[in-house]
Amino acid sequence: GSSIDSQTVSELLQLSLDICKTRISFMPQDVRKAFINILTSLIEKSTDAKLLKTIAKMLEEWMKTKHETPGPSLREKSLLLTRMMLYLEKRFPDDHELLSHFLESVLFVYK
Repeated sequence: GSSIDSQTVSELLQLSLDICKTRISFMPQDVRKAFINILTSLIEKSTDAKLLKTIAKMLEEWMKTKHETPGPSLREKSLLLTRMMLYLEKRFPDDHELLSHFLESVLFVYK
């Protein structure tokens, strides 16, 4: 069925994001920009809460951890946080875990 297919695609996408999140500092500028644009599109258009939780956790990690190699720029992180702010509450008002990951990132910015 198509629900199994979309679930499989979602899981593969989540795994791909987990792999890419630690490699962003090694990406050439054009690839990095494309990756951030893809994340932005996923935040804006995805209806898959698990996928958005993966992105929210990834953003939270980028905000909180001090890597030896730099992650996304402050501008890139703020773009992603802004997009999440605009779309998460509207589409997933009852998903407290997802909103919690997002709000942890925001709280970290203002601490």
